[in-house]
Amino acid sequence: MICRKIFSAAIAFALSVSALSAEKRVLEINIHLKSDGSTDVSKNSALIPVDPEKRYLLVKDSDTGSPIVKADVDIDKRWKTVTNDEGKATLPDEVDDGNHKVTIKKPGDYVPTEINVRIEDGEIASSPQVSMPPVVDYERIKVVLDWGESPSDLDAHFISSYQHVYYSNMRSDNIVLDHDDTSSFGPETMTLTDMRPYETYGYYVLNYSDRNYPDSLRLSHSGAQVRVFVNNELAGTFKVPANKSGILWHVFDIVNGTEVVGINEILKERM
Repeated sequence: MICRKIFSAAIAFALSVSALSAEKRVLEINIHLKSDGSTDVSKNSALIPVDPEKRYLLVKDSDTGSPIVKADVDIDKRWKTVTNDEGKATLPDEVDDGNHKVTIKKPGDYVPTEINVRIEDGEIASSPQVSMPPVVDYERIKVVLDWGESPSDLDAHFISSYQHVYYSNMRSDNIVLDHDDTSSFGPETMTLTDMRPYETYGYYVLNYSDRNYPDSLRLSHSGAQVRVFVNNELAGTFKVPANKSGILWHVFDIVNGTEVVGINEILKERM
């Protein structure tokens, strides 16, 4: 009974140590129970290197999927870095485990964008990608979908009373699917112009990879985020609901021309 209590306390201590640093560290505790009832305790600590490939953000052009070079990246208004020639911004070593607000800018070229990043054991555990729309001189609504590595193919859909725009019908009179991605991460991007206040436009994301498995959890676990830009401003961000089975995410509706009404519901039926 004594040994069990000591062992439990040691495990709790190990967990608290590993949570104190962005570095991944394993703590091994050996307990030897002597014949006289006393114990010997030895501890060994070893550092597990952080994977540098899981320590960077990838910044892309929402309309082309190309990397954005020399974008300014601000983390929690404390640390700053810049994307390289591959559009990658490595997070400084000082950025520790937890949730962080990241703002990305390239003035004059792209609309400033925000992303919430979660770090666990020194590595980015949320989607590592953020896509930015180009600045334009006309009125438009831009909707950008980014997600993680799995599932590989998420499809964006816009539906109104008389039109349905998606990968098989990429253009209508006022909606365009700018970029379709089928190999993880995105972006999957749509642009709306000439908004009609009498129409309701529903925006959906279909887990095409698992379209025949309505109880799949992979859409919910994809880390998907949808950002809505009205003209040249970020108007809102939607995160996929966690731990919900289903293959179709009804993200929001657009009503009265430009009003974005959040729905954020995962459904089991296909489009």
